[in-house]
Amino acid sequence: MSSTFDLMALPPELLHHILSLLRRKALLRMRLVNRHLNSLATPSAFRSILLVAHGDSSKKFRALADSQLRVHVRDITVDTWLGPYFIYRMFDRWMLPDEFINCLPFLSCFRSLDSLHIRFHEDCADIAGGGDADEYNDDRLDLLVKIFQFLAGNWPKEKERLESAGVEMSNFRWYDGEELPPTVNGPPIQLSNLTIRNLGDHHEPEFTSSEAFKLVVGPALRDLRLHITTEGVGEERKPNHESITKYISFDNLHTTWLGPDIVANLHTLSLYCREPWGFNPRMDFRRVGQGRGLPNLKVLALGKYTFSHEWQIDWFASLNLEKLYLDNCAVLYQYDGRPCDMDRGEVVIGQDEFGNDISISREGYYKQMYDRHDHDGPHGTYGTTSTSVRWHMILSRWRETMTNLKVFKMGSGDWEGQKAFRKFDCPDPDTPGKDIFRFGSGLWQERSDQLLYIYHTDEWREWREWEKEYRDFVAEREREGEEWDSDEEMFSAWRMEDGLRARDEAALDLFVSTVEARARKVSKDDR
Repeated sequence: MSSTFDLMALPPELLHHILSLLRRKALLRMRLVNRHLNSLATPSAFRSILLVAHGDSSKKFRALADSQLRVHVRDITVDTWLGPYFIYRMFDRWMLPDEFINCLPFLSCFRSLDSLHIRFHEDCADIAGGGDADEYNDDRLDLLVKIFQFLAGNWPKEKERLESAGVEMSNFRWYDGEELPPTVNGPPIQLSNLTIRNLGDHHEPEFTSSEAFKLVVGPALRDLRLHITTEGVGEERKPNHESITKYISFDNLHTTWLGPDIVANLHTLSLYCREPWGFNPRMDFRRVGQGRGLPNLKVLALGKYTFSHEWQIDWFASLNLEKLYLDNCAVLYQYDGRPCDMDRGEVVIGQDEFGNDISISREGYYKQMYDRHDHDGPHGTYGTTSTSVRWHMILSRWRETMTNLKVFKMGSGDWEGQKAFRKFDCPDPDTPGKDIFRFGSGLWQERSDQLLYIYHTDEWREWREWEKEYRDFVAEREREGEEWDSDEEMFSAWRMEDGLRARDEAALDLFVSTVEARARKVSKDDR
């Protein structure tokens, strides 16, 4: 039997890995055995902590912030969940508890912190017309501002700014200087990992350009995972296609959450959204990094991203990725629109090494929502436009150009639990083994979740073998003796190309087998 001394003789990285596999309860018990096991287990036992807006979480958080054990904390999750007794979407009064808010300044006590995870509720709405949504965009922004100010260590400057602006500080009772820890004065805590679940779809340039944001999220960031929520349809909420701020937010991601200083050193990027994005709302990756892209990116995960233009194929291939995950991503097969709705302009995205402007075309995208009603020109009639992009085209070209890719997965993650954007790289749900899903499950790689196509009218519609489903629906009505006008002319307008699915599946299988073969060769050569 191995002794405690034998364990201490193991390399530190191996010890850390072994202890990371133990649950927290086991680690806490290990601390009580003897002094040696105490020193072994303590760093792992207190490495990750949770601050949630219900129960005694706030009390435990404050106690740890005041103890010497805080030096071991490297990973913190801040969750606005109000607990099992608060019923969302029932017009209940949503308000974060005072004790939760009072804990935020004490985030600055954890000087070893390098990973922060923030969780909001999935509902998202403006204050005006919010209806049955509980958390408003202003609620999210207010919490983000507080967290980043305290991590940045510039609260004294912010307090001075507010006072000079005539803001009554008594309204900010949790900002009472006598109750704040001295660590709020800095130095800043720079994060290497940041995840935000249900980030609001509002454009907030004042926040992302603030000193606090730049101090906390900057060149030190290596891993960024964002799940963006959108204003959905509720009893009194506006339909999501009327939320203009969503379009502004996505079109400007390259200046906010994906600004040049942030993406310069990113190793891992996960970008998910509650609804399809990329085409509408438009998010042009060519604008990221002022045209320089993501030079150090190795891992990319996209959730509900839409491929619509041929330039996307070569742009993603140029990233020199090692791992690529496509979660419920789809190709835009066709879309409806009037000539006046479409963008035909160009935009400057940066400059080359000689100082010349680099411009890109916006051809094939909708105009921004607020630019679509051009009353001075001809509107024209609605028409349907097919794109030239197909899955077999994408995958065939990637097979030739993504030569460094070691992992490729296409499928569907845990969207219901809103964990997909963080857990995409976990084992597949059908992977055999005991306790293998302790840290989460990755993507289901079922055929029904792969090679998706969507089309856009006044809303998004998923194809998912639309032709077969439609014919089965008509056949069932006819069997039941109901008269049904199949409207063959209308149906044929949405009909997929003959043999498309077979070509796509063949291209996917060949791409996956090629990636796996290359990965095995690299692994063998590294031995």
